[in-house]
Amino acid sequence: MKELSESKFTIEGERVLASNRFPDEGLLLDFFENLAMERIVSGKRPIAFARVLTKDEKLLSMLSESDNFYSALFDNDNLIPPSARDMENKKPMSTLYMAIYHLFQGSRPRFGDSLGIYWTFREYYLKKICLRLVLNPLFNKLEHWSKLKTLLSGPTFRWDEWLNGIPKKALAAEKNKFTTISPNATLYQMAELSLLNGSRTANAREYITAFKQMDRSDLLKFVDKATSGSEYLHYKKDITFWLALCEQLGAEVWLDLVQALKYPNLQDHAFLFLKSIDFYPGIFLSLAAGGSPNDHDRGVLILIGLRNFMQHIFKIGGDLLGYHRTDNYYDHPNREQILVGAEQISAEWFSKRLPGLFREILNGLFPNGVLSGEFGIYFLRWFHGHKTSNDSSVYDRQKNRAIEAMDSTFKDFFYADGKNLSLILTSKSGDRYGWEEFKLLTSSPEEKPISKNINKKILDIHLEYIRSKKFAWSGDSEFNNRTIKQAYSFSELLIEQGDFLERWNELYLEFRLYHEGWRAHHGWDRKEMQKECYILTAGIGIAYRLYSEKQCVEARNLLTRILDRSLSQARLCRTDDSIYISPLASALHTLKYCDQDILHEKVEVLELNIDNLSQLLRVLAVVYNKEGPMVPNSTRKAVRGRISRDYFIIENKYRDPILNQELKYFDGLKDIILGSFKRKK
Repeated sequence: MKELSESKFTIEGERVLASNRFPDEGLLLDFFENLAMERIVSGKRPIAFARVLTKDEKLLSMLSESDNFYSALFDNDNLIPPSARDMENKKPMSTLYMAIYHLFQGSRPRFGDSLGIYWTFREYYLKKICLRLVLNPLFNKLEHWSKLKTLLSGPTFRWDEWLNGIPKKALAAEKNKFTTISPNATLYQMAELSLLNGSRTANAREYITAFKQMDRSDLLKFVDKATSGSEYLHYKKDITFWLALCEQLGAEVWLDLVQALKYPNLQDHAFLFLKSIDFYPGIFLSLAAGGSPNDHDRGVLILIGLRNFMQHIFKIGGDLLGYHRTDNYYDHPNREQILVGAEQISAEWFSKRLPGLFREILNGLFPNGVLSGEFGIYFLRWFHGHKTSNDSSVYDRQKNRAIEAMDSTFKDFFYADGKNLSLILTSKSGDRYGWEEFKLLTSSPEEKPISKNINKKILDIHLEYIRSKKFAWSGDSEFNNRTIKQAYSFSELLIEQGDFLERWNELYLEFRLYHEGWRAHHGWDRKEMQKECYILTAGIGIAYRLYSEKQCVEARNLLTRILDRSLSQARLCRTDDSIYISPLASALHTLKYCDQDILHEKVEVLELNIDNLSQLLRVLAVVYNKEGPMVPNSTRKAVRGRISRDYFIIENKYRDPILNQELKYFDGLKDIILGSFKRKK
């Protein structure tokens, strides 16, 4: 048998133990249960372990039989790696029983689980003991559960795994004991603020002083400040355990305890212990049913819950990657099946479960389907605060998949009632408008088109945003679907209003910059260059529409004008010529699909006039790739010659090992471009 990784032995061990029970396992568990009941319920301290064995011959005999049973089982099923035979334990049950006995004496025993199978063996019996205990009608008090949790706390066992076994009736009977906190309890009596500087008592006093002085006029900013540092908290007493018990009884009971914690940082910390993402819809439904979200304290708790919900789904996205990266994946004979199964699990989460959960939350918070009142604005700001990042890592891609899944669900909810649209149009002041709002306003479903008057309002709001100091567009350094969509959506708004060429020309003149002469632009003000690039790229969107409507002469004239202007600006810009990549790349991309008659001519012009080869490669890779057109000899010769002459500059610039990824990036662009030249008709 091929040697497997240690995690594989653990997984296999769980299967073997579940399907091969020791014949007298019930009697063994009786010994453990009686021991625990004496220690926890009766309060008796167990006698020394050696005396137990001398007094109880039946137990001694059973331990010996179980040792032989499990030793043979582990050996026959190859659960001990051949390389670890020297760590094999011939008395696994005796060792485990002694360790558990000492555990119930209140000490921290050594379990001797140096191998994965022994760890699994220990967990298997501890879970069975705990489930036996919680089903015992005499073991039905909060103090009993707390003592068991205390005995099993630490690295030996995850005590929360047996909570599901506690009868709900017993939990309900004890509910008042673990949901009630004195209203006079101070912050320091409930938790310690384990920050880097100062004593914990001083930190608590400092937080309370700051909390009383916090500006509550902006709920989102208030929540950010009031929950800052909550991850460093440490609850006192048994609050963490109480939260776990409350979770067993449902969201309403759990919220009773969370609201009793009073301070936002303590409430925020409580969400860290939620085990299931499925618990969140019930939380928001209970909060909304208890009063209006526009109530300050209720709104604060909802926003805290929403923030933690988003972090929880991001964590799930990261955890789903683990299905692809299990320790035994590369040793598994059916690894392709594992990969396919992992992707199926991910696809179901992103396409069904996550949208369904978010829809439940939306319906719970806004049962009428309308983002009403001031809280509706806060909800929009929270939701749009999670902008999609670049797909620079697998974790970013997972985050983006989650955001896109929620975005699609929210769009359906948003456009189901026309009142939601007016909420943004009438509440656009301050920092309440940005790219995410623009994306939402310009992505109405085909079956629910927006009127020309509404589009005019959206256009006016967006122009106000472009002219503001708040405007920022990453298309000055990135060429991707997101940034181009932002520019082309603006093109569509202009086209909807008619006289779009004249309107665009007015904007072009308004935002045009000069990089030389008396009116030269200060290079340090990048925002002004972003605005110019945005308007130029939006103009290419208009040219694309003209091409699609067979107005080829007008389209070619406009696109040539923009291309010439962008090239001139890239050459004259003294700070960063890469800022004009988007209009240059967009222009070539449009020519590639709409006007190949002049495409290669324009490419040769760019090759001659773009001094920076790295920028030229980024632009040309948009056109010359696997889906690129056939390239005339003159263009091939020009581009190949330029790469041959100047590529050493890029190699020298990124030759430091730290910059190896950048060099690989440009190597890839070069290979894509030159590879497209080899294609035959």
